[in-house]
Amino acid sequence: MSTRLNYYEVLGVNKHATQEEIKRAYVRLARRYHPDRNPDDEEAERKFREASEAYEVLSDTEKRKLYDESGVKGVRDSGFFGFNSMEDIFNRFEDIFGKFGSFFGKGRDNVVMMRVDQDTIDKIDQLVDAGICKSRSESAAFLIDEGVKACSELFAKINDKLRQIQQLKSELKDIIADELTDDFAEDL
Repeated sequence: MSTRLNYYEVLGVNKHATQEEIKRAYVRLARRYHPDRNPDDEEAERKFREASEAYEVLSDTEKRKLYDESGVKGVRDSGFFGFNSMEDIFNRFEDIFGKFGSFFGKGRDNVVMMRVDQDTIDKIDQLVDAGICKSRSESAAFLIDEGVKACSELFAKINDKLRQIQQLKSELKDIIADELTDDFAEDL
């Protein structure tokens, strides 16, 4: 948590901004600088963290009051020291990241937050562009379903191979037992 940050400037709102304006500004910045949209971009990650920190403070009436009266020091004195990791941010703002439903689902109940690489995002967009799926969320669900089907088929093949191995193992034991019995009988 930087002591020099001006949370209002970070979010691009004025001191009299409503909670709705603050939330809207945060969502806009979070979408722009989200780590999944900017992989390996340290500057975007920094801006994402700053926006999340600013939103955490300004969206909470008590923290905002402390910030307005005493700045970052007042907020720190209350026990808030920023976020330790991206996961902290995602967990804290689960309701906000649920609003990214246009990408991953129709609201938090249907959303699985996951990091995806650019190739996967491109595949999701291609399915929408080709008219195979109506939306990014439908496209992502389609790809997940296809992946689950492929895994299920692979597990079925693995189980078949394991059954074959068990059968061969059993047959081999029988052959070895027969050979040992024959060898033992010849020695007598």
